[in-house]
Amino acid sequence: GTWAWEDPATTSVGNAGEQTFKAVFTPTNTNYNTVEQDVTVNVAKADPTPDEVTDLTAVTRNTLADVKLPAGWTWNDDTLSVGDVGNNTFAATYTPEDTDNYNTLRRDLTVTVTLLGDVNFDGKINVTDIVKVAAHVKGKKLLDKTAARAADVNNDGKINITDIIIIAAHVKGKELLK
Repeated sequence: GTWAWEDPATTSVGNAGEQTFKAVFTPTNTNYNTVEQDVTVNVAKADPTPDEVTDLTAVTRNTLADVKLPAGWTWNDDTLSVGDVGNNTFAATYTPEDTDNYNTLRRDLTVTVTLLGDVNFDGKINVTDIVKVAAHVKGKKLLDKTAARAADVNNDGKINITDIIIIAAHVKGKELLK
């Protein structure tokens, strides 16, 4: 004989946890009756498949709290410094909306860290950076997201003449950026 689910095409396994389904035994010998039996199945939580997290940027003065993540993601420790210039990896957790049926995931995410004030990413702060920030302030050539983060040297959320003055003071050696 054979066992089969009562309605395999229309029965969903349902939510995570114990679920009961009907199974039907059909004997090979037609002299015997079919038998129905309740079968309890433990449905496990599934792993979610969030979108890949890319293009995370920061400048050398930032902590992970300054690096915004997509919905559902949180840094495991957002008080950590983003570290030195380069690609640095940090632990993050994804929590799905439906935690009854899906697991949380821990992943290492990469943050590209640039030098504060270095808007052309050549590893140094010089007149070229001043010119690029000035062009942005004048609206002639806008900086991309990563360069804009490096240009906002006073961390006020705006790129303006104050940032140009601070970068220029650094280039002249009068007041170095931290």
